[in-house]
Amino acid sequence: MKAVIFLNVLWLISVQAVAQSVNLKGKVVNINTNEPVLYATVGLINANKGVSTDETGQFELADADKGDTLVVSCVGFKRVLIPVKNVSSVIQLTPSVLELPVVTVKPSKSKKLILNEFKKNSIRLFYATQMKDTASIVQLAQYFENPGNATWFVSNLNIARGRYYPKANDKVKFRLRFFGIDEKGHPNGKDLCESILIEDKNHNIIKVDLGKYNLIIPSKGFFVAIEWIKTNENFYEFEYLDSNNVKKSSYWYKPSIGMALPKFTNNTVFTLNYKGVWNESKNFNSKRYDSPKEINPEGCRKLAISLEIHN
Repeated sequence: MKAVIFLNVLWLISVQAVAQSVNLKGKVVNINTNEPVLYATVGLINANKGVSTDETGQFELADADKGDTLVVSCVGFKRVLIPVKNVSSVIQLTPSVLELPVVTVKPSKSKKLILNEFKKNSIRLFYATQMKDTASIVQLAQYFENPGNATWFVSNLNIARGRYYPKANDKVKFRLRFFGIDEKGHPNGKDLCESILIEDKNHNIIKVDLGKYNLIIPSKGFFVAIEWIKTNENFYEFEYLDSNNVKKSSYWYKPSIGMALPKFTNNTVFTLNYKGVWNESKNFNSKRYDSPKEINPEGCRKLAISLEIHN
């Protein structure tokens, strides 16, 4: 009899545990126009995981605890927080005014510099974010200092990305963003220019022309950020053999960002989570490496992002 009672208690506990989680599915729209908001970030604060809306504004998020809070954000809209138990099938975002700094454009170019110049053969590792519960990173940001505390315009940007299969169409989408610095030396989350949606098919080095954005490096420097778009079309399956020679799979979001030997002593790299907190990455440090052979995952290099600037 006691055994039966014990089993019944276990059954009730399991039912309650299941009842505490739900699968969320909905659409994010502009409250003024009712148009879908593409590639908005939809995440759970406590679980620190999430996805992005697709090209129709739709999203799906499995196993959401009813006691958790859903956070929805997108460039050009006000961030909203909704208790999971109150989430509806349609989530409305209110547009916000993007306040960009006023810049004076100089008609001619004089001196040119390249910051964090890297070589293809110096890239051995890539920084990626896993799918499902481990995909807790929303953005990855690299610090760039202002050389000589002068007025520098950014002309071009190069990013080394990882390619995963020998396919002709290894398509990837992500956002490129630029932030100032807060009093703690972290990204302040305030865009210095409009975000740029990057779509690339098969390049190992993605080249971006920034001339039309009139982007000036602030005196204290700034951060270049990669914002992952976590949709089904943007992840790939990586197959490998474990220690027992058993075939397994792991799922990763594209793009993975290359890491190159540092040229500067300041290698500050930050990651943004669904809680809205920027953290200095534990896998990056300021140690300099003289040879790629000395590199290991515990002391990773700075991101393979280079900037061409002029004054």
